[in-house]
Amino acid sequence: MADEKKVEIATGENNTITEVDSVYVSSEVIRKIVGMAINEVDGISGVSAGLVGGIAERLGQRDLSKGIRVQQFDHQITIDINVIVEYGIKIPEVAEKLQNAIRRAVEETTGYQVNQVNLHVQGIQMPRSKEEEEGEEKAGEKREAKAEKKEKEGKEVKEEKVVTGAKEGKEGKEGEEGEEGKEG
Repeated sequence: MADEKKVEIATGENNTITEVDSVYVSSEVIRKIVGMAINEVDGISGVSAGLVGGIAERLGQRDLSKGIRVQQFDHQITIDINVIVEYGIKIPEVAEKLQNAIRRAVEETTGYQVNQVNLHVQGIQMPRSKEEEEGEEKAGEKREAKAEKKEKEGKEVKEEKVVTGAKEGKEGKEGEEGEEGKEG
């Protein structure tokens, strides 16, 4: 239960009101907690934005909260999740593990009661061949290499500007000193 405290109104009268302290956890925070719980359960390939969106988010890549809907009412929560499961798993077993993991994570973290965790299986992730996995690894490595190259190029350009600026400043000072020597 929430703590209550009495507050005196500064009107000169002895009227008192009762304030109840409250802490509200946003739906976005709850979605993040749910996303972390999803990562802990084997057999879930990702979440889906839903039938309309149809865009799957694979675990560990992007924001998992896109396929998670949270409804809150008076510190009680209902959670709907669109999931993609891995081929070959027993959906009821994995679903129960996921529901328990989500319920535990949200209740322990927020103190809110989770009334329902509704899973909507939107798809099945077929196992990838070794060639596909290797292709994805190579594509990832290429993206990383490009990012590193751009980062290095950016640093080189900045360093070049700093060096050029230093040379210009130095030359300007020498020129001024030379002119002062001529005048004196």
